[in-house]
Amino acid sequence: MFVKDIYKNIYRVAQPYLMTRHNEIHTKIALEFSFKLIKLEGGDEEVIIPGVILHDTGWSAVPEDLQTSAFGPKATRPELRDLHEEEGAKIAKLILSNLGYPEAKTAAIVKIISRHDSGAFAESIEEAVIKDADKLWRYSADAQEVDPKRFSISVEENITRLSEELKGWFLTASGKRLALDELEARKAALKVSAG
Repeated sequence: MFVKDIYKNIYRVAQPYLMTRHNEIHTKIALEFSFKLIKLEGGDEEVIIPGVILHDTGWSAVPEDLQTSAFGPKATRPELRDLHEEEGAKIAKLILSNLGYPEAKTAAIVKIISRHDSGAFAESIEEAVIKDADKLWRYSADAQEVDPKRFSISVEENITRLSEELKGWFLTASGKRLALDELEARKAALKVSAG
């Protein structure tokens, strides 16, 4: 998956922070989408890839029994979403500094992580790609297995939710196109399983 050893090292050090909320598989799928988006949209890989690896490390600071109140269709605790961003930014800065990652790139990554869910717009193509890769997970086959259960909704309700949110969630044309492709695949799979 990783081309550069530094990305492997970042992932290795980040991995313990990803052992909650299905974040390990979420991160791997978001990484796959980020590589596609870099090819389609551009952006600095040395900001995007570490940013995707580290963006949800802050969930490790939020008690598991409170996590689903912070995100998803029934979110009631946006302050916990904000906490995961703040803690994720701190964790990212610590990991990247300890690995000797370039300071300017570290600063860009930390800033993006600090607003990756709460910021409504992107200040750079790197931020747009990270945010879109993060949201594209929701359209994956793996997320279709995870999200209906954790949000206590049906698969059909989840697909409807994804359809309704598609226009407002994505910042790049390629992100929206990939989401549409994934959504069509989820709908086709649902028809096959129902038929």
